[in-house]
Amino acid sequence: MSRRLLALNATIVVIATELLFATGCGGKESPDEESPIGDSGGDSGGDGGSGTDNDGDGYSSSVDCDDDDPSSTVVANDADCDGVV
Repeated sequence: MSRRLLALNATIVVIATELLFATGCGGKESPDEESPIGDSGGDSGGDGGSGTDNDGDGYSSSVDCDDDDPSSTVVANDADCDGVV
């Protein structure tokens, strides 16, 4: 009987540990200015303010070296925006 109880307790501990790890991992990181912005579908390429993405490359105009050219670099990778990284 005690071996059976011990096996049951061990099983409960294993299941509880698995649940703890499964639910305790992950979480959202706060977005930083260098990461691509989400595409909400509502960007019409308006005034070029900090929240717009005129060329559709995923970077807002505040961090994009040339927001009219989707192949241009971003300030985080090319601080002087000369195209040389």
